Amino acid sequence: MIDNIRFVNLHVHTTFSVFDAIGYPKDYMETAYSSGMNAIAFTDHGNMNAVGYVMEHSKKMNAEGRQMKPIFGIEAYTIPSIDEWNVLKEKVGDKKKKKQELAVEDEEETKRARKNALNHRAHLVLLAQSKRAQQPL
Repeated sequence: MIDNIRFVNLHVHTTFSVFDAIGYPKDYMETAYSSGMNAIAFTDHGNMNAVGYVMEHSKKMNAEGRQMKPIFGIEAYTIPSIDEWNVLKEKVGDKKKKKQELAVEDEEETKRARKNALNHRAHLVLLAQSKRAQQPL
């Protein structure tokens, strides 16, 4: 029987992940709690701007006797080689300089720019851990 196995979402984006989520941290925490969770990880894209809101609301919930453990993290962007990326950036930068001199837009070039190799990156979820985090929930 698996009824006693707890689920904790370790990858949540808030409104601080622009174009990827619209909920505020407290909304996610309330939903998690009402779903039987006692912890949740916030992993916004490239920032940790939700931390203050998460701390404030978790203190409020815990004071009310509703135990909620926030887990802090980030969804970081990774690239295989910074040296190769810098070389590519210089090449793309040269093309942009030439492009700015043009008065007429080349639609095909604009479409290719959306597929810019500089934006090709992987995502890596990183979670913070403390000695307290090693204790069972």
